[in-house]
Amino acid sequence: MNLHILTGRLTKDPELRYTQDGTAVCTFRIAVDRGYKNKDGTRQADFFTVVAWRERAETIARYFKKGRKITVVGPQYQRTYTDQAGNQRTVYELQLEKFEFADPPQQNQQNGMPKGNDFEDIPFNDEDVPF
Repeated sequence: MNLHILTGRLTKDPELRYTQDGTAVCTFRIAVDRGYKNKDGTRQADFFTVVAWRERAETIARYFKKGRKITVVGPQYQRTYTDQAGNQRTVYELQLEKFEFADPPQQNQQNGMPKGNDFEDIPFNDEDVPF
């Protein structure tokens, strides 16, 4: 089973783009703290790239900014491409299926973000379901 659940903070504002056929796609990175401190007493973090599509992409771009805390759920996939120098590159990306606001409700409200279930329902098509 390929399913990941991560909670972390956005490292920069999400990037919203549209494909040639008008499908929204949003890419962002999150920093996830490790559960322990190193010898220096500081926490280390791991960084993950997350990709959201369609309505979820637009919602992420609308409500999340650098530093906001988010919980993401989805499978992680490997993608290979050739860079401009002709080198073969491999990247790993989490394909967002679900997300939740992870900041405290009062902090969300101060930043204009919905709290709890105050945000609009996101409609989906049968094409959005992977099975």
